[in-house]
Amino acid sequence: MKISIPGLPSAPYLPSTVGSVEQAVDKVAQLLHLNARPLVLTGAGISVDSGIKSYRGKDGTYLNRGYRPIYYHEYVDPSSTGEQKRRRYWARSFLGYPPLRIAQPNATHTSIAALQRAHAVHGLITQNVDRLHHAAWGGVPPNSVELHGSLSEVVCVARGPGKPHQDSEWWKAKRSETFGEMDRYTTAHIENDGPGCGFVSARDALQDELAALNPDWVKWAERLVNEPSLSLRRNPDGDVQLEGVDYGTFQYPSCPSCGGVLKPNVVFFGENVRQSVRSAAERRVHEADALLVVGSTLATHSAYRLVRDVVEAGKPVILLNQGPTRADSIVTERIGFDCAQVMGQVAKNVLNL
Repeated sequence: MKISIPGLPSAPYLPSTVGSVEQAVDKVAQLLHLNARPLVLTGAGISVDSGIKSYRGKDGTYLNRGYRPIYYHEYVDPSSTGEQKRRRYWARSFLGYPPLRIAQPNATHTSIAALQRAHAVHGLITQNVDRLHHAAWGGVPPNSVELHGSLSEVVCVARGPGKPHQDSEWWKAKRSETFGEMDRYTTAHIENDGPGCGFVSARDALQDELAALNPDWVKWAERLVNEPSLSLRRNPDGDVQLEGVDYGTFQYPSCPSCGGVLKPNVVFFGENVRQSVRSAAERRVHEADALLVVGSTLATHSAYRLVRDVVEAGKPVILLNQGPTRADSIVTERIGFDCAQVMGQVAKNVLNL
């Protein structure tokens, strides 16, 4: 099965249609002011200021060239090959999750949350799996959709032979020894329309179990948190790239409910967005009368098609992204300035109206 990382089409790209931050702020503020139900769509670019690496640079090129993620069909493969792929994934995720988990919202997240509270933003769709929008809001943001899921939960994606023996009931923990309060974990948005048995638990709780099962890896995890200068390549999905490492002994639990396969509640490469999530995103687009895209190249079709639908409906769209996007050929307004700088000033201006 041949699956490639989504890329951007060849140039020409739309140049920035404003020449200053002040003009950019005015454009965005007008979009929000003149429309009753503006929708915001965010991507990995808005979390860079929180210390989470983006997938692409300012020119739209993929930053981790040579990086080979795990694909969905590999992850759920029931053979011994699939077993080794899962060990590899969980070992890397065990190291990559803590820096992402302790990241805090930046000015873009807090500005969008402030605009939501002021009812200047009617809905939110995010491609990000870091749940920083939730942290900025202090819970689940209203009228929000996580298009590609969230790392904060793990779900069963393949039914097993029956309830397995468990040495601990890690999934019942109310507080994580590693992270404290599980304040970014919620199941309110999850519908059981996937292939698994329906089991859902907090990723924070699983991190504690992985630490207990793999004490030799704990020091590595501590170093990644305490030594940001370590030259490991990281992605916004919590994965780190390691060389020359034996993953064969890394232990991870099966689904406590059916003995099946647990997976983070995020969309892997080669995996489809769940129908319930697609439907929720389509409802937000249908309800909206304008769209602001912030910090996204729209390289994935799941995000691009939402923008295309808004354009085809004749609704106004502004792209706020420093680099080119996949929608440059169908949108007439692109702001090529820093999203935190623009959104921070937009929030101040709108809230002072």
